[in-house]
Amino acid sequence: MTDKHFMAKNLASSTHELQNILAIIKESSCLVEDVLQINGKPRMKHGDKLYHSLEVIGEQVDRAKVLLRALNSFAHAVSDGAQTCDLVETGKQTAQLVERFVRLKEHALQVVVENGSAHIACPPEEVIEALHSLIIQAITACTPKAPVLLRLGAQQNGQALAIIEVAGAAWNPEEMEQLAAKAGGSVVLAPGVCTVQFPCAASL
Repeated sequence: MTDKHFMAKNLASSTHELQNILAIIKESSCLVEDVLQINGKPRMKHGDKLYHSLEVIGEQVDRAKVLLRALNSFAHAVSDGAQTCDLVETGKQTAQLVERFVRLKEHALQVVVENGSAHIACPPEEVIEALHSLIIQAITACTPKAPVLLRLGAQQNGQALAIIEVAGAAWNPEEMEQLAAKAGGSVVLAPGVCTVQFPCAASL
């Protein structure tokens, strides 16, 4: 077992266990809310604050579940050694993993699915690494606070497309081509638009 697969298997196991922990927290908070409702909100001191706290707990648990699912899927992709993936699902996972980096740069990331699925002949972890790196590069030199758009699933000429749109993005063609090539893809660059092409699995 390689170091990469060892780390992935442990990450998959740990994220699965963390999801179980979150489920218990969510279930417990719902039980507390039920008890509060039985006692009656109007008669309870600080009832509004308690209800608000429970809402915040629920929201944060839901946020954590989304991230853990993405991490768990990523870990399984690495440990299972898959050589093909669905670009749409893999792109969504990438968006969840890169969202914090985008938010810290004061951008907003939006995912648009243009086709329900697009199976490609590329390992999922390499696709995630490529798209993640390309999005980071896009927000490194672009119009301040410009929205980041990730379009997924369109297909043409036996290629599935992941299109990154960021106003004012300054692309580094050589670096971006290397990132895409590592995942088995290629790039077409235009002002503010990076189209990453991956070979469809059915076309091989």
